Amino acid sequence: MGDVHPVRQPRTTGSTTENGRVIARSIRARLAKLDPGRLGRVRGEPRRLRDEADRGPEALGGGPRALDAGTEVVTYHNSWPNFLKRFKLVAAGYVEPKPGVPPSPAHTIELIDMMRAKKIR
Repeated sequence: MGDVHPVRQPRTTGSTTENGRVIARSIRARLAKLDPGRLGRVRGEPRRLRDEADRGPEALGGGPRALDAGTEVVTYHNSWPNFLKRFKLVAAGYVEPKPGVPPSPAHTIELIDMMRAKKIR
């Protein structure tokens, strides 16, 4: 099946802020079991990460100047839908048009031509 996931997308790459919160809480819970004496050192980290994620692109340093809402981008394949939605970006195309299937030379040329025409970096 290549990279097709019939039930759901298993990646956390570029996932929603809520997924990050779940991951941070899970890590904290595990660290609390492994080393409860040091829990105080990691207690604030989920809160800090949540606050940065809630600020959106500005927290990444480049902010809207680097990628304005509506900016068209090209990704390798459709593995970033949550990231695109969160940062209000638009997928103009994919290098790999079908999951797990390498792009044909014709598709690659079409993609390059489209990127040049739309000035997608």
